[in-house]
Amino acid sequence: MTNQQDTIRLVIEGMTCGGCAKTVAALLQKAGFEVEEVNHETGIAIVRGNVEDIKSAQNLIEATGYKIKELHK
Repeated sequence: MTNQQDTIRLVIEGMTCGGCAKTVAALLQKAGFEVEEVNHETGIAIVRGNVEDIKSAQNLIEATGYKIKELHK
């Protein structure tokens, strides 16, 4: 595993309000990512971290009812 920090753009399904965005941001931080932006209107989250760690973030997010629909590095 490398320590390279990638900028990752996630398309997240199920966010409907600012509270949803805050929840998703907190989950991404818990998974070890630096959150640059989470926008519920566009469904986009931009984070920095190791793309190999995205599975742990995905598990947390999906357990809360949201879904990572796409990932772009």
